[in-house]
Amino acid sequence: MSVFAEIKARLSLPDVIAEYVEIYPAGAYYKCLCPFHGEKTPSLMISPEKGIWHCFGCGAGGDVFQFVQDYENLDLKETLQRLAQKAGVSLQTTPQSPAKAAAAAARENYLARGRQYLAWSQRVYQQILSRLLQDRTHPVARYCLARGLSQTTLEEFGFGFAPPGNALLTLARKHGLDLALLEAVGLLKKRANGSLRDRFVNRLLLPIFSEEGSCVGFTGRVLAQTPKRPKYLNSPATPWFDKSTLWFALERAKPAIRRTKTVLVVEGHLDVVAAHAAGWTHTIAAQGTAVSQTQLARLKKLGAKVLLAFDNDAAGAAAGERFLQGALGLGLEVDAVLLPAAFKDLDAYLHDHPHTPPPLPSTPYFTHLLARHRPSLQSLDVVQKEKSVRRLAGLLQDAPALTQKIALQALAKTAELPETALTTLLTPPKAPPTLTPESTRTAPKATRYPALLLAFEGLVRLDYPETLLGDLYFLLAPFFPEFREPQFREFATRLRAELTLASPAQNPAPAPDRGPALLASLLSFLDQRFTTFVRDPERRLRWSRLRQTTSVDNPSTTP
Repeated sequence: MSVFAEIKARLSLPDVIAEYVEIYPAGAYYKCLCPFHGEKTPSLMISPEKGIWHCFGCGAGGDVFQFVQDYENLDLKETLQRLAQKAGVSLQTTPQSPAKAAAAAARENYLARGRQYLAWSQRVYQQILSRLLQDRTHPVARYCLARGLSQTTLEEFGFGFAPPGNALLTLARKHGLDLALLEAVGLLKKRANGSLRDRFVNRLLLPIFSEEGSCVGFTGRVLAQTPKRPKYLNSPATPWFDKSTLWFALERAKPAIRRTKTVLVVEGHLDVVAAHAAGWTHTIAAQGTAVSQTQLARLKKLGAKVLLAFDNDAAGAAAGERFLQGALGLGLEVDAVLLPAAFKDLDAYLHDHPHTPPPLPSTPYFTHLLARHRPSLQSLDVVQKEKSVRRLAGLLQDAPALTQKIALQALAKTAELPETALTTLLTPPKAPPTLTPESTRTAPKATRYPALLLAFEGLVRLDYPETLLGDLYFLLAPFFPEFREPQFREFATRLRAELTLASPAQNPAPAPDRGPALLASLLSFLDQRFTTFVRDPERRLRWSRLRQTTSVDNPSTTP
């Protein structure tokens, strides 16, 4: 049984889809509103027996892999990893020694127990808060009331309270829990003398969940600010919690992001809570103002326009510029939400408009920066003007060429400077690194295989099915220094254009009957070398599927 078949056998398709949308029984089937197009009447049908789904409204359909891949905007490898973890299926493709297999099983068990402890602690803290809220005079009850946190909001987000003392440590000892593991997941902390204590004390706690819905950490806020205690305290970095890879509330915001094609990014966790309570459920927040490339890449996969609403202060403005620079490098579209100057952050604005807050206008973020810096850009002070021009131009360093040109034109117009004077401020982009084989010890150098590139060019010129060419390109990429990124269509378009412009004498077209021979030579090459030189499991999987389903005599048959 293949790993795909094993995962399908262990997972219930209706159960998986029900994690994303509400489903309803319909005889031997289930139905739901299709999340891939707007509709008011359910047209997506789910067959538990066959393990497939199909939307009669937009035509989308497939198996459990296709649904998760389309809904989450994941690639095949990410989808396989996520569903394998959910199904408890190992993706280990090479035989392991008993010692390594035992170590891997022990680590997975360790991580699973850690997740159980985090979920347990979240329930404990939530129960403590629920009891305390019954006393309206308690400081935590007064704080929640002052912040406009309703009972419904507190329950939906799983708020809790860490009381003074060592309540969690005492309870853990009572139940005989592993204190070392509780320390490892960030719930306990060692004192200077080596004894353990609760990490979170006398704080309102907001749990942080992974995209899969597992509690991975907490952020805690003091009820009253004191000089000796930080206002916010977050879980430390652990194998369960890595703030550089997480967006707060993304697990609950994805349906609204998909529906609106926009994602509202704010600075604080309580900004998110207030936004969701107001109905702006497409809102998420980073774990701090420094947004990592991993977080930006996840936004890119969401395929939505970013609406940025950071705090109305100097720190928020600086964080917004850093965000824009990284986002432009990935081709993200970013707008600035124009928060009135009277409000320090989105939470304050929503608190001031408790009933159906009016929507806030937005504008392209670079346009917003030009308006904000207009006085200095048009200043007669040469030093100040040059500083502002360099600052804004620097944000465009990693942007796509067309975006750079359009933004530089706008910057030049605002600063009343010739565009040519600004282009010199950007350093030429570095050439992409040449892709080396995945096993540098045993893999042959890519330059030893010019015939492979020629054969692939021949198939492109013969207009072989694009899906087949895409798979071949993906598999051959480690051997071609010319292939730096797995984006076949871009490459094919450029290659076709180059071959069209070349004269027949320089680049003679292959005869149509040469197609099967060219394809056979590529498959023969992969037969001999692929599994030896390429270690990547996704490429190996794609190769296996391609070889099983592709016929040289009928090249239109593709996996």
